[in-house]
Amino acid sequence: MTIALLLGPKVMALTLRLWSTRGARRFGGRLAMTTSFLVETAFSTLLAPVMMLFHTTFLIRILAGNAVGWPPQPRGDRGMDWRQALQRHVGHVLFGVAALSALGAVVPDYVPWILPVVAGLLLSVPLAVLSSRRTMGLAARRLQLFVTPEERAQATLAIGH
Repeated sequence: MTIALLLGPKVMALTLRLWSTRGARRFGGRLAMTTSFLVETAFSTLLAPVMMLFHTTFLIRILAGNAVGWPPQPRGDRGMDWRQALQRHVGHVLFGVAALSALGAVVPDYVPWILPVVAGLLLSVPLAVLSSRRTMGLAARRLQLFVTPEERAQATLAIGH
C-alpha cells in the first residue's frame, strides 16, 4: 500500500505522458522521460531515510526546547564540499552501519529488505556532494533528463536567436 501511495501518482503521470506522442515529446521523448523517472525514483528512495532522520532530529530538538535551523545550501558552482557533507551526514552513516550490523546479527534474512533504506544512509555523504554540483545538473540537461517543457522551449528560443 505504501509503495502504491508513493509511486502511484508518478507512474500514472508517466503513463499519461507516454501515451501521448506530443506529451512525451514536450518532455524530451519517451526514453528521456522514462530514464528521468527511474533516476528520480532511485534518488528519492536513497534520500528518503536521510530526510527522515533529519526530521526526527529536528522534532527531538524542538521537544527538548532547543532551537532548530536548516543551514543554507551551497549554491555556488562547486556545491557542497566533502568535509562539510561528512560533518552533516556522519551520524546518518553511523546509524546505517549500526542498523545493518544489528539486523545482520539478529535476522540476517531481512538484510536484503532493509538495503534500500540503509544504502541511502551509507551513501548520504557522496549523494549530498554529487547532487549539489552544478556539473551534475548540466550533465543531466545534456542527456535531456529532468527537463520540463518550459526549459525545452527556452532552449529552442536560445538556439533560434
